[in-house]
Amino acid sequence: MFTVAGFGSLLSEKSARTTFPDLENFAVAQIRGYRRVFAHRAPIFYERGIANRETREESSLSCEPTGDPESTLTVTCFDVPWSEEAVAAFVEREHEFRFNGVPYMPLKGQGT
Repeated sequence: MFTVAGFGSLLSEKSARTTFPDLENFAVAQIRGYRRVFAHRAPIFYERGIANRETREESSLSCEPTGDPESTLTVTCFDVPWSEEAVAAFVEREHEFRFNGVPYMPLKGQGT
């Protein structure tokens, strides 16, 4: 198993299951020291006709360290059965991002 923390479209269990149909333990959690930012253009937005250059509706969500250990980022966390196919699907879905290992804290009443 490996655990994924989602901060954008992976906040939706329905969306997460399109890539990870066998996910388990979907729950809301927090990560310290990160924040959401709209800081880059995602090529897939142009491929799918979502972005609009004329109106500058073209930013995609990402996250970045804040340097402040008191700041928190609300995420969803879920476990995925380990397989080369699952890892490849994750990399294909999120190919623009770096993959970092970070500790997370399930919110009260969520997960284990």
